[in-house]
Amino acid sequence: MERGLEGDTKTAIHTSNHTHFTISYRYFPLLFCFFQLPCQYSNNLSCKFIVCIFIEIVHRYRNTLVIVVNIKADIFMIAILVPNVVFATKNKNGVENKYKNKPAEIFEQIGRYACFALMIFNVPYTYIGFYFPEALTVYLVVDCTLVGAYCVAWLIFWKKNGLAKAIILSAIPSAVFVFSGIMIASIPLIVFSVVFAVTHILISVKNAIL
Repeated sequence: MERGLEGDTKTAIHTSNHTHFTISYRYFPLLFCFFQLPCQYSNNLSCKFIVCIFIEIVHRYRNTLVIVVNIKADIFMIAILVPNVVFATKNKNGVENKYKNKPAEIFEQIGRYACFALMIFNVPYTYIGFYFPEALTVYLVVDCTLVGAYCVAWLIFWKKNGLAKAIILSAIPSAVFVFSGIMIASIPLIVFSVVFAVTHILISVKNAIL
């Protein structure tokens, strides 16, 4: 913890490349605005629930909290979010959910936003980090390839529907989350990514078939 000349309490934010910076605690909620974008287009409270949990953790442990920020994952998450947000704004009525399975929908949303959070904020004592010499290079190459493929797939399937679109656009982000969790040995990210992968692919495929 540090105190600036103005007396504001500041919290250290450590990035995955071993650099760090500090921000005033009062600006911490701005970090969660990133997650509020897709919340606007969600019909349930799962996203807001996850965001509220993180804000509560920050509030309770603000005096000792050290958040590890994976700057590289920020770029991946923004790249994944952009086509989804653009599509949602251009299709304000949304995509009809023909597969009525409330438990699957709830777990999908919880898994989705937990994965976004855990990709960016590495919670201390829940992950190991890159555990072999070339792990960071492998992580960047594979995730860049997957995210690039995801963006290209959106361009190809933008005005199309069908099973291929459903499988590709649900499997790729699932693979990004699962692979990233494995590469940094993050148990929570692996668990939530598997939950998200199973439910997201299931719902997407069912909606394409029905």
